[in-house]
Amino acid sequence: MPVKRRQCAALDNARSIFHHHGMDIETRMSAVKADLASVKADLALIRSNYVTKADRQAVRLELKVEIEELRLEIAKLRVEMQAMRAEFHKELNRQTWRLYGFAVVLVGAVHLLSRYGY
Repeated sequence: MPVKRRQCAALDNARSIFHHHGMDIETRMSAVKADLASVKADLALIRSNYVTKADRQAVRLELKVEIEELRLEIAKLRVEMQAMRAEFHKELNRQTWRLYGFAVVLVGAVHLLSRYGY
């Protein structure tokens, strides 16, 4: 029995506080329910618009995979560029010696013409 008296006394105390502030329990409960509905709507909005930790980790993993793929492609391009550079230098060397040979022949021809007076 003493438990029921304490519960009733606490309830009476709460009612007297609400009545003192000009609100009855039903009005206060409807205000709490409206606030709870607002909080639920805000929480639903947050859950729908914001990223979860799992989403962030999934995107991070995808980015790591893409970065690794790009690194592999860059490495392949570097190898190709080195091969092209070697080929370019080889061809440039060949052209230089051709030009050098042509210049030697031209200088020789000019020397012959100037020496023998043709």
